[in-house]
Amino acid sequence: MLTITLLGTAATMPLPDRALTAALAECGGHALLFDCGEGTQAAARCAGVNLMKLDAICLTHYHGDHIFGLPGLLQTLGCQGRERPLTLYGPEGLGEVWPALRTLAGPLPYPVRAVQLDTDPIDLTTLSSGWPAGAQLTPFRTRHRVPSRGYRLDLPRAGRFDPAKARALNVPVPAWKLLQRGQSIPLENGAVVAPADVLGPARRGLRFVFSGDTAPCPALEQAAAEADRSAAAQNASADALESQIAERRAALPYPRRADAQAALDKLEADRRTLRTGMDTAQRKLKQAEQSVAAAEAAVEALTAQQTAAQKELPARSAEDLTAQQTELTAAREALRSREKQLSAQLLPNRKTAAQYRAAAEARQTLESRWQWVSALAATAGGTLTSKQKIKLEAYIQMNYLDRILRYANTRLMQMTAGQYELERIGAENQRSQSGLDLGVIDHYNGTRRSVKTLSGGESFKASLALALGLSDEVQSSAGGIRLDTLFLDEGFGSLDEESLELAIRVLSGLTEGDRLVGIISHVGALKDRIDRQVVVHKARTGGSTVELRV
Repeated sequence: MLTITLLGTAATMPLPDRALTAALAECGGHALLFDCGEGTQAAARCAGVNLMKLDAICLTHYHGDHIFGLPGLLQTLGCQGRERPLTLYGPEGLGEVWPALRTLAGPLPYPVRAVQLDTDPIDLTTLSSGWPAGAQLTPFRTRHRVPSRGYRLDLPRAGRFDPAKARALNVPVPAWKLLQRGQSIPLENGAVVAPADVLGPARRGLRFVFSGDTAPCPALEQAAAEADRSAAAQNASADALESQIAERRAALPYPRRADAQAALDKLEADRRTLRTGMDTAQRKLKQAEQSVAAAEAAVEALTAQQTAAQKELPARSAEDLTAQQTELTAAREALRSREKQLSAQLLPNRKTAAQYRAAAEARQTLESRWQWVSALAATAGGTLTSKQKIKLEAYIQMNYLDRILRYANTRLMQMTAGQYELERIGAENQRSQSGLDLGVIDHYNGTRRSVKTLSGGESFKASLALALGLSDEVQSSAGGIRLDTLFLDEGFGSLDEESLELAIRVLSGLTEGDRLVGIISHVGALKDRIDRQVVVHKARTGGSTVELRV
């Protein structure tokens, strides 16, 4: 089917309701655009046509009112994601016009092929395989002040498709469209159906002629006359078809399509009802046949059992049967008595079972709580398996010790010239209580070791730093408590001169702010460094005297 849409017919200047020259010819999913004046895109939007179907743009000449819409259209196609090639046809001068249009359009994501035409026909299937076989575009010269062309579009039409022939050849309905397009169809039985097998004689084709600005010229008159004759023939054929349609419509059993559809729907509903009833009857019949077969098999089996029993059992007298009946009656009475005894025991047993289940649930609850309490006690007591042995009391002391060590290390680093730093370490194994052991970091050689390895003087410095750290922590954490007096007893005798100097420097810093530091020592070097002294003299008679030196 060929559809022609006149997108614009104005000249020189576009009007509010009339765009500049442009026409669109569509066939299936493919199209040709003739000229592209200003406003072509807006006119296409209003007409509801899709310009992405374009295979080629055919320009009649290069005046602005015929080509100024082209750069914008090319950009729009690129923005809409076109990747398929586009062909641009035009008369002489296209080689100079196209580079300028290409510059205005900017970079494009699809190729554009510019072809300068003479009058040779163009096979449209070379643009796309979607055009019908034999479709041609023929340019012809027109009369204008500049080089110009008109265009004639010819579409052949195959013969009418005969559905009866297609059904007789067992052609599937989805393949009918392919036969109408001229393709042969292979069938499942190996046969091949050609288009000629289901199509009638070829019909007169369709023709469309388009020309831009031109004076009267023979080529245009000839193309238009051929198009008129083709249109007249199409009209005559259409009149004949209308007559045939009227005759066949009169012969239809239903005057309207809705009536025929209603009758068809009723027949389809009746068919489904009958089909459902038939399926139900067949299902019931099958079930009945199965039941009869099962009953016959059961009768045969019982008959066989009866025959076998009669053969196996010997003939017995009435006295024997009576005696056996008496024995069976006595056995039944004994079983009934036993049943009553068991029934009497059942109620207490059920009550006992309920009590047992309640006790088991209570025991499970207690076991769960015991496990929780036991884990909590083990955690607080420091007896967890595969864990460090840390009691709750020791854990709290560890926190306080860490805070004391922060203050103590400040003092110890001063007294040891940055060599030693105390740290809290864990136990050597998980079997011993841990958490409050101390280690020392030697920054001179980068090693860690126990405080037990310190010398006497180093141990004194560590003890002094811990004492001062405890004092700082108490004053920091206990609001309102201030330690104004500190007494140190012995230990200075184990220090060398440099260590003694560093220790005295630290203690001197503590005296600032009206704090009192008392040192009990026999080291002579301290006598020269301490101004205020309490000197104790031991008498030979066993007593002693005190001398204050201020």
